[in-house]
Amino acid sequence: MALQQIIDATTDFNANGSYVIDCGGYDYAEVQVVNPSADVNFSTSIDSGAVQGVSDGNYKSATNFVAVLGTNLTTGTTAVKATASSIFKFINAAKYLQLDSSDTAEKILIRLYKIS
Repeated sequence: MALQQIIDATTDFNANGSYVIDCGGYDYAEVQVVNPSADVNFSTSIDSGAVQGVSDGNYKSATNFVAVLGTNLTTGTTAVKATASSIFKFINAAKYLQLDSSDTAEKILIRLYKIS
């Protein structure tokens, strides 16, 4: 049995210029970028921003992101950013996946998938 979750991140992404998703517990994430006005960059981190004895941290406090390669499902090539409409797959991209851009996109959809 498999489990999936689909998230429309468009509103938050366009309002904040970025979106961070907690991928923990999922086998992979797919990101569909539709008509971006600028490059959409991909980065990842396992640093939740935890403060010992105070907070466990979470996707909102995550920090120390580094570029991550995603596989373009149309071309089969890997890249650290989407420059046009495309779908990228990230396998075990660490705990947090961040999308960021200097502009907006028509749509940002994220599919998290777990194979049981």
